[in-house]
Amino acid sequence: MVATFVRRAQGAQASNNFDKYVLEGFLILTPIDICLLQDIPGNTNWMASFSKWCEMETTVRAPNINWLQPWVFCLTQMLAEGVIRESNSADLHSMFGIIENMRMYMHARVHPVEAEPPNYILPTFADWTAESQKNERSRLAQFCWFLASLGGNFNIATAGTWFPYCAYSRNVNHTFNSDFGMELGDQDFAELTFVYNKLGTAECQELQAAMHAHAGPLAEMTKTQVADTKDYVRDLTVVSASPSRKPVPKKRTPKPKKRTQKVRRPPKLGDGHRGKCWAPVADTIWNPEFPGGAPVSSIVPKPCRGRIR
Repeated sequence: MVATFVRRAQGAQASNNFDKYVLEGFLILTPIDICLLQDIPGNTNWMASFSKWCEMETTVRAPNINWLQPWVFCLTQMLAEGVIRESNSADLHSMFGIIENMRMYMHARVHPVEAEPPNYILPTFADWTAESQKNERSRLAQFCWFLASLGGNFNIATAGTWFPYCAYSRNVNHTFNSDFGMELGDQDFAELTFVYNKLGTAECQELQAAMHAHAGPLAEMTKTQVADTKDYVRDLTVVSASPSRKPVPKKRTPKPKKRTQKVRRPPKLGDGHRGKCWAPVADTIWNPEFPGGAPVSSIVPKPCRGRIR
C-alpha cells in the first residue's frame, strides 16, 4: 500500500510516514468516502458517474494514474456540458484558484482561527455556498468542489495523500496544497495539460453518454440561495415586486387666518348724503361797548351745501 499510494513530489517524498497513516489514517474518511457521503444528503450521483469513468478509463483508454483520473473525469463532463472551452489554460487556472479557496475553507472548519470550537461535520457544497454570497456557486464551482473534496480530511497533516484518487492541485495565492503534500508540480501539471489539450467536445459527449447510461445525467449539487448566506445584506433600494397598498395622504387642516379689527373711520367731509357740513365764514361785528366802536372779528358757522374743495 505504501509503495502504491505514497506521494513522491518533485523527487522527494512528502511529509508522510507509515506510523501516521496507521495511527490516524484509519480514523478518518478517505477521499472516496467523503465524496460518496456528500451524494447522500443531496441525492446526487457523482460517485456513481465517477466509478463508471474509472472503469472505462482503466480498462480501455488511460493508464491508472489515480490523482489524474478525477481531473480528466471533471474535464470530460465540463467540455460535454460546455462549461469550459477546449485547450483553454485560463479555464484550468481559474479552477486551481477556486479549489485552493475551497480547501482552505475545509481546513478552517476543523482548525478555526478564532476562539471557536472546531466543526468536524462533513462539509458540503451547500455549506460552502452558505458561508458567503461571494463564494463561487456556478456549475464550474461544483466540479471544483468535487476535486477539492478529494483532498481528504484536512484535520491531519497528511490529509488524503495516502489514499487513491487524491486530486492534486496547483498553488495559486498560498502554499496550501504543497503544505499537505498534494501540490500539482511542474511535471504533473504538464501531464494534466497534455491530457486536457487532447480532449475534444464530440469525444467527451460520447463518453458522457456512456456515463449517463450507467448512472443518469450528472446531478446538480445542492446549493444555498444567495439571500440565505451568512453575509447577505438586503438591498433596500430594490422595489418589492409584491403589490403594496399606497399610503393614504393625510388631509391638511388650513391654518386660520388672522383677523384684523376694523377701525371705524369718520365720514368724509362734504358728502351730501351724510348730512350738512359747516364752513367758517368771517363777519364783522361792531362792539358798542368798545371805545370808538372797534370791530371784533369772529367766526360764525353758516350752513353750506355740496362738497367743499
